[in-house]
Amino acid sequence: MAVQPDRRAVARPAVATRYAVETGRAQGIPASACLAGTGLRGSDLEESGAQVRSGQELRVIRNLIAHGGDPAELGAATGRRYALPGAGIVGYAMVTSPTVREAIRLLPRYFAVTSVRFEPSFTETAAGLAVAAGDGEVRGEVRAFLLTRDLTAARTLVSALMPATGIALALEFGPGRGGFTVPPEALDRPARPPDAHTGALCIQQCELALDRRHRHTGAAARVRRVLLRTPAAAPSLAEVARELSLSERGLHRRLADQHISFRGLVDQIRQLLAAELLELGLTAETVARMVGSYAVFGPGYPRRPGTRPGRTHDIPR
Repeated sequence: MAVQPDRRAVARPAVATRYAVETGRAQGIPASACLAGTGLRGSDLEESGAQVRSGQELRVIRNLIAHGGDPAELGAATGRRYALPGAGIVGYAMVTSPTVREAIRLLPRYFAVTSVRFEPSFTETAAGLAVAAGDGEVRGEVRAFLLTRDLTAARTLVSALMPATGIALALEFGPGRGGFTVPPEALDRPARPPDAHTGALCIQQCELALDRRHRHTGAAARVRRVLLRTPAAAPSLAEVARELSLSERGLHRRLADQHISFRGLVDQIRQLLAAELLELGLTAETVARMVGSYAVFGPGYPRRPGTRPGRTHDIPR
């Protein structure tokens, strides 16, 4: 008989556990009480890339429920702590998605890096795009906490992507499941960060990811930050120079000092960004819409029917 793995020992991102502890603090519950029996310290949850065991995460939630009351209310309070910059380049991909619909489709990837338990399902009808979750492995009070937390997190993120619509997304719960529906009039609008600060943080997370492939400094780094706001519709040299309070000649000279041209920098950034997004599992067509088709497929795209694109990346089909 095959030996089943101990799911309690599975490593998970620590961010969800940190959010639960923060909810406890807001309820007047000391971090030490939330972490009792886990072997964790508060500082363990703050480190970049920190992980906890699944059993430790569930123990924190049980401690929180034991001290704090209604599991669903605590789950909702924790879910509201989720934010777009907390998922690195996934958050950036969501705020720069061509449409709200495509940003919503990134929720499973966001959840994968923030330790959410219930993977959402999507059903689009004339009434809109329904996002639902349920049927998780955990039972009892912890399940009520997790399901409410995860759906609240999803609603919080989606609502943040459409700040100008004035649409309120209502959570609805049924037996063992729950969800919300995004109306059709919101789905084809461009995704947008809720404010300039959030947008800047998402770009900063994207820059950190791109630095692993090629680090930019000086004028090139400043230009990259501007280009990452709208990667599929790159501003001109004149527009970027004006943004940076430089003359066109001055910006050209500064980039030349770093042995790169403006056009070369635009192409390089798009290609680096395309590689990162493809590694997230996005389709080549989606990435092409986000960063420009040339960066994904190379010259000659759109292509004739029946031909294969020239490519430098492993593009999912």
